[in-house]
Amino acid sequence: MRLRKISPDFTPLHQGLFFGIESETEEPTDIVVEIIDATTDEVIAMQQLRSVVSAEINVAPYIERFAEYAPSHTSTMFKDAPTRACAIRVEDRVSETLLISTNKSLCTAPAVVTTMAEHRHIAFGERDELLLLVEAGDRLVASIDTNSGDNMVMDYTTATGAVVLTIAADDCDSEAHYFDVKILRNNTPFASLCYTVRAHHKRECRLAWISEAGSIERYTFPIVAKRKLKSNKLHIGAGDNRRMVRSTLESNITLISRYEPSTTVEALAQIIASPKVWIEQSEGSREVMVLTSTIESDLFGEPTCIALDISEWSREEAEL
Repeated sequence: MRLRKISPDFTPLHQGLFFGIESETEEPTDIVVEIIDATTDEVIAMQQLRSVVSAEINVAPYIERFAEYAPSHTSTMFKDAPTRACAIRVEDRVSETLLISTNKSLCTAPAVVTTMAEHRHIAFGERDELLLLVEAGDRLVASIDTNSGDNMVMDYTTATGAVVLTIAADDCDSEAHYFDVKILRNNTPFASLCYTVRAHHKRECRLAWISEAGSIERYTFPIVAKRKLKSNKLHIGAGDNRRMVRSTLESNITLISRYEPSTTVEALAQIIASPKVWIEQSEGSREVMVLTSTIESDLFGEPTCIALDISEWSREEAEL
């Protein structure tokens, strides 16, 4: 029995994770296929195939999604991104391992997974991060140079090939007005970013979200234009017997972006479809719900802004 990996590493779950099985004889036979976690050797699921000479199986329905995926709040550093390694086993034969990560688009390593522009804005106290897909065992070096002459260099050898680089503005010189991030892969230029350091505004709000590419992106909306408290009450009875049995209180805010190029606006528009969105503050992040369902933008490519309605929190109380 010959087992082969059909899907390449870092294939998104929704595209299917395929393995091939080929018999060494031309006579059909029944086989039992074990889908295994290649890291722990745990059997995740089993499939029984009847009267087959060759077959393709999709193991994606049995692979758990990355529910723990959330913004990083570390200092400037490399770390391995969330990954899972799966394989199939027939009797005593095990296929090649198929590695998956959080990316939602098919990327051929090496790749930088992001939907935001290379030129970004950041303030002290804020962080950004990049999802990098390379080869297992690759050595990555990040060099951060500020306009004030400060320099920081980090190197990292990845075990899996999926890496998150967190960039914390607080690790740069407090006098810096901008800084450049250059990344080398095995001593070869790989990626670069330029950050402009901006001042904090009183009414700003920084969001983090999972983009349609599977990366965690961030953007600071400079204006919280409106805050609204919404109350819903459920009553039963009538007249003197009428009483409230349940109340819900919801806090909503409206965020307005800067006037941005069309590419940035398109990236921000993805927030309305993101499976997870967070408000980031100095003490961490908390998940929120986006109420806006439609974004309109200029078709002529001129800078424009967008507005988002966010439900910060809701609270329900039952009256006994």
